[in-house]
Amino acid sequence: MFPAAISMYNRMEFYIIKRFIRDETVQIKPAQEAYKFFSNHFELSFPEFEFWYLRFENGLNCLDPLNRIVPSIQTLMDLPEDLLRNLEPYLAYTDQVNLGKVNHALRDEVKRWKPAVKNLEVQFDNGSSLLVLDGIKVQYENVDHNGIDACAIHREDEERKSIVFINADQMDVAFRDIETIHRNPKAKLEKFEIFVTTGFEPKIIEKLGSLAPQIETKLLNLTMHCSTGQDAILSSFQAGFLETIIFNDLNCTFNRRRDNCESHINVIAQLDQCRRAKQITIFTHSLHPAHFQLEHLTGLEVLDVRFRKENFTMSIATIVKWMRILQLETTALPLLKVEASCDFQMEDFAEHMENSTGLAVQRDGNFCRLNVSSARDNEYLELIFQESVPHNFLKITRKFFENV
Repeated sequence: MFPAAISMYNRMEFYIIKRFIRDETVQIKPAQEAYKFFSNHFELSFPEFEFWYLRFENGLNCLDPLNRIVPSIQTLMDLPEDLLRNLEPYLAYTDQVNLGKVNHALRDEVKRWKPAVKNLEVQFDNGSSLLVLDGIKVQYENVDHNGIDACAIHREDEERKSIVFINADQMDVAFRDIETIHRNPKAKLEKFEIFVTTGFEPKIIEKLGSLAPQIETKLLNLTMHCSTGQDAILSSFQAGFLETIIFNDLNCTFNRRRDNCESHINVIAQLDQCRRAKQITIFTHSLHPAHFQLEHLTGLEVLDVRFRKENFTMSIATIVKWMRILQLETTALPLLKVEASCDFQMEDFAEHMENSTGLAVQRDGNFCRLNVSSARDNEYLELIFQESVPHNFLKITRKFFENV
């Protein structure tokens, strides 16, 4: 079909013919009727005319005589620069950085973009580390490269070979990349999570201590052994910027004196970073409920403490002590949540509270409820205790009489 047409007309003439046919489709008439008018001006068989007419009528407007289409775009850089500039809201931070590296003409544009870096997680171990940036996982691992110590970097969602750095340690390379991310002043984090095992505490304290002042994040998660230096690391962050702080001292094995392990949570609680936060969650394997100093954290909006060591049990006396702290006029903590093993049954707690306060305790299945007065006008505390396995739950909520 096509060679005959091409032999009769040169490329430009055939292009004009097809433009004419395409214009005829606008008239919305049958192909035979359109061909009568067309045949008065051009010599083209009806089958060839009908092929192009129906093609254009169905919206296929390619004018290439061999029915070729423009090669599809294979990479981001195949797009026109004007279109690339409009892609900014849809590109991840790493894509924006890579785009600036390969296209010098767009480097200034990339610098003006606001990268959407929200979540950064880093997991440090002796032989390998994992960096998770907005869901992108990058593995750092110490390897032997032809008899030389090296660091291999691999992105988990890619099939490319690992990048190898000679005479490099995986932790040092991971910290270098974290610093690169935070060197961009437009990178705004909402969550920064750090998970550390034991064995290199001095290096972690040194590296994170120097990096922390550069980081502005709303949520900070420090999951590490108490000897790793949570207090030293947290004190390096900017006070007042953190809204939510999560601590997890892992499973303390008491290699050192127990009082050192137990005291570190109370030391952290006195830092300005904690006092000025809105919400704190503590997972502790080293602190006994009776030794937790609640008075340091009564200015928060939410305090959630989870005692994970089974033989560190919470007593009724400890609950009464916390309740009295929250009843003080100088205390404003709206919500205290505690999860711990207990050395008493729910019925024991209910009877003790009824006898000591003279108030009725509401019982319902495996939980009970009690309202006690506060030193503040129009306020009271709602205590809810629930029996569960393996840990029991205590919830003390500050409420107002007008909401009853």
